[in-house]
Amino acid sequence: MKARFSILISAITIYPVLSVGIAMVIGMSVVGIVYLSTLRQPSNTYVTVIRAPIVAQVDSIATVKASESIGLAFNIPGRIARVDISSGTHVAAGTVIATLDTARITATRAIAQGNLDTQEARLSELQSGARQEVLTISQTAVNGAVSMLKNAKQAQRNAIRSAYVNANNAIHNNVDQFFINPRVASVRLSFIVPNEALQNTIRQERIALEPILTSWHKMIYTPSFDIATNTGTMSASARTNLTAISLFLLHISKALSVTQTSATLPLSTLRGYQASVAIAQNSVSNAFSMLTGADTAKRSAQTALAAAQEQLTLKQSGATIHTIQAQEAQVAVARAALSAAVATESNAVIRAPVAGTITKQNAHVGQTVLPGMILVSFISDGKFEADTYVSQMDLVKIKSGDAVQATLIAYRHTTPLKATITKVSHSPIIRNGVTSYKVTATFVATDPRIKEGFTALLHIITKQVNIALVVPTSAIIQNGNRSFVLLRTAGGGTQQTMVTTGITSVNNMTQILSGISVGARIESFGGVVQQ
Repeated sequence: MKARFSILISAITIYPVLSVGIAMVIGMSVVGIVYLSTLRQPSNTYVTVIRAPIVAQVDSIATVKASESIGLAFNIPGRIARVDISSGTHVAAGTVIATLDTARITATRAIAQGNLDTQEARLSELQSGARQEVLTISQTAVNGAVSMLKNAKQAQRNAIRSAYVNANNAIHNNVDQFFINPRVASVRLSFIVPNEALQNTIRQERIALEPILTSWHKMIYTPSFDIATNTGTMSASARTNLTAISLFLLHISKALSVTQTSATLPLSTLRGYQASVAIAQNSVSNAFSMLTGADTAKRSAQTALAAAQEQLTLKQSGATIHTIQAQEAQVAVARAALSAAVATESNAVIRAPVAGTITKQNAHVGQTVLPGMILVSFISDGKFEADTYVSQMDLVKIKSGDAVQATLIAYRHTTPLKATITKVSHSPIIRNGVTSYKVTATFVATDPRIKEGFTALLHIITKQVNIALVVPTSAIIQNGNRSFVLLRTAGGGTQQTMVTTGITSVNNMTQILSGISVGARIESFGGVVQQ
């Protein structure tokens, strides 16, 4: 082996170009080995959508200082309905100091709660499948819709028959009295119309109407008419007949309006003819109305039957995954609406953020207030508070009353101290060239470890959901304002699915409000991995 290696070295020395070829062979071999090794590794990592609590928080460094007076205000506009605490009173943390009129807010919350209950019940029904009694109710609804459609078709046949009766009376009884030989081709008016063209038109229309009425009579008085199902076609035919008759009556009315009285056509006779035409026109108009009502009723019955059959089919076949996901989205929307209503209700109350004493009380019953208007001055029992400065992005997440876990850097290995956000300033401050906003947390209790000037790490809890759908943040793909995940399909591939996201925790988990359901498998691109 040593001899062969010596020969190889000698060959490289004599022929340097050989070294290049050997290097290429070795390089390609290494690349091939690396490529083959990657083929043995799984190309995709999937995680399971689970239900778990999730907490959103803002972490910030703060400086401890002696406590100062705290100004308290409502966060929403309104009218003060109750003032519970007067100046000089010592109160415990959470004590209600003043309250706005919440009648409308309470009603909104009740509506939101009712909607959430309804949507959750609907989701539960979809997930569990239809019960036998539900199927029975749906089948009964279909049977009722079938009967309703049958009755609507009968009403349509009755309207067609009544329309013929009205039309026949209008022509043969009301109008034919001033025609000579009205039912044959030699028909003519019994009086002279000054407009010869109009007179000829009326004569031709009367000739054309007779076979129409004869055919119509034959259709409605045959035995098959009472069981005919093509009522829509027959109704359309009746409308066509009525349209022709209406035009004929309009021409007759116009002819009578321009015809002069004479010895053979006295005024009383002319007025009688005009009255007869008016009666005929009214009869035809009523016939149109009857057909319209019957047609509308039939369409409504057909729509009701289609809807009832669709509901029965859905209940018999069970809900699809898309239907369930759509309903989950409705639940998420309803839950968000309730959360917003609850938040609004909580903003209608001024509470003591920590234990302390009211030093000034300027809230009065009936007073109209604006958000941020300082009404109450308060000094806490705690001797210390901590000031921190946050970005605009974090400021919108923080509100007065948020719970805080404060870790003193000097005692970073001990249990964090409890604190509460008591001041949130919306006035920007430039610190080290960066725009920041001052936020103050007051320590709930005195502790000998707290010293003025100490540095503390504040974990501000901005939002918490005890039961939420959560996935690793790394599994979410952002495309503009929309969020997607790659959902694993039954065939082993992936499908891009749009989702609605909620809060994100500091350990890189994100809440899913809609789009996917618990148990789904989605592709992850790092972060937390669930096997």
